[in-house]
Amino acid sequence: MKEDFDFNRIGKRLPYTTPDSFLDDIENNVWETVKQEMQPSRPKRNFRLWYSVTGGLVAASIALLIVFNLLPHHPRNNFEDVEKAFANLSSSDQDYLFMKEFVANAVYDDYDRLVQLCDALAMPTGFCLLEKRFVDVTIRYGVHTATIDRWKKILEIKEQFENQIGCSIYSLLPGIVENSFR
Repeated sequence: MKEDFDFNRIGKRLPYTTPDSFLDDIENNVWETVKQEMQPSRPKRNFRLWYSVTGGLVAASIALLIVFNLLPHHPRNNFEDVEKAFANLSSSDQDYLFMKEFVANAVYDDYDRLVQLCDALAMPTGFCLLEKRFVDVTIRYGVHTATIDRWKKILEIKEQFENQIGCSIYSLLPGIVENSFR
C-alpha cells in the first residue's frame, strides 16, 4: 500500500449499495425460518419432584408410626441376650452373621431379579452375552464355591424374563453382538 494514500480524500461514502428494503427482508426471512423451526414443546413431567414428594410422604408415614407407637411391640427381654452373645464375637464374625441372616431373609421380587440380570449383561463397553460377563468376572475375582450356582441362577432368571416377554433378551439390547465379539 502506498504511504501517501489519504483516507480523508475518500470521504464517508460507501463503495456499495443495497436495495432500500434489503435489511428488512433479511430480518423477515430470519423470523420466518425461526418460526418454522420452532416446535411447540410439551410440558415435561417432573418425575424427580414426584419421587421426592412420594419419598417424603413415606418417610413421614414411618415417622408417625414410630412416634405414635403403632408398630407391634416385641418383647425386649431377648434383646439383652442377643447383645451379650454378640459382645463375645469379633466384629468380622458379627458382620458375617448379620450378612448371613440378611441374605437368608431377603425376599427377591421381579425388580431385584431384573437388576441382577442387567448387571450380568453389562460391561463398561456395553451389553454382552452372559457367558462373556461370567468369564470377565471370574478372571478378575476368581472362582468361588458359589460361582457355578450363581451362573445357573442368572441363566434361570434370564429364561424367566424371556418367557415373560416372549423373545430372547439379547434381541432387545443394542450393540450386544458387536460388544460380545470384540
